[in-house]
Amino acid sequence: MKRIATSIEIAAAPSVVYTVLTNFSAYPQWSPFFEQVYGEAKVGSALEFVFGGTNGKRRTSRARLVELAPMRRVAWQGGLPFGLFSGVHSFDIVERAGGSLVHDVEAFAGVLAAFMLNERRLALQRQGFIAFDGALKKRCEALTEAAA
Repeated sequence: MKRIATSIEIAAAPSVVYTVLTNFSAYPQWSPFFEQVYGEAKVGSALEFVFGGTNGKRRTSRARLVELAPMRRVAWQGGLPFGLFSGVHSFDIVERAGGSLVHDVEAFAGVLAAFMLNERRLALQRQGFIAFDGALKKRCEALTEAAA
């Protein structure tokens, strides 16, 4: 199984992090990748992510929201039919003194995973996770400061 995992400390309460992660319509305001995210924060809901590709062309990705644990976890799953390729993307939020620790993980499975995800592509996706996590931190901390 292939996997990408990053973590980031955020000076914001888990409730703020969870609210930002589940407010899909606001992603275009802060996320460096998503031009639009459609769907509602409800387990079983279909999600559609619209983003610019590395070649400048817009792409769409679809997933299903598979887990919501308020203030603790958000996860969605997407992939190809018949189990050929799938990915589960999760955000685990751990309360820490002065804020939250967020683990951003995507685990890939299926017979095509080894062929679709070479080391270069995994490294590029990891860089994307790091950029997303940094933007999430900035957004959550700005909201926390504004509320103070």
